[in-house]
Amino acid sequence: MKAKRTPVYRALDEVVAEQMRKDPEFALYHLVECAKDPEPRVFLRALKQLADSQPGGLAAVARRAGVDRAGLHRALAGPAVPNWATVTRVLRALDLSLGFQRDAPAVPPAPRKRVRA
Repeated sequence: MKAKRTPVYRALDEVVAEQMRKDPEFALYHLVECAKDPEPRVFLRALKQLADSQPGGLAAVARRAGVDRAGLHRALAGPAVPNWATVTRVLRALDLSLGFQRDAPAVPPAPRKRVRA
């Protein structure tokens, strides 16, 4: 009787981190798209996945950012939202910078009424 092979399941974070390692363009696209989500935890999870995908993993990124590895893990994966200084330090450690652009208005402005003098 042959032994049944059990399928190997991997965590989503592992799969995304592996894809980020293979394709840096995907990594940036994923991070930008997650930043558009109104829930900050979505962006922080993507940032953690990107940090995990780096050589040396989260520990190396924490070292470059000058923060404690366990503290960084809690900041990016915990229930609380980290402060802005921590996020910017991690972005700098990943050689990333933020850029801003104005979105197109969702609803065009109403036409102005002409006032007769």
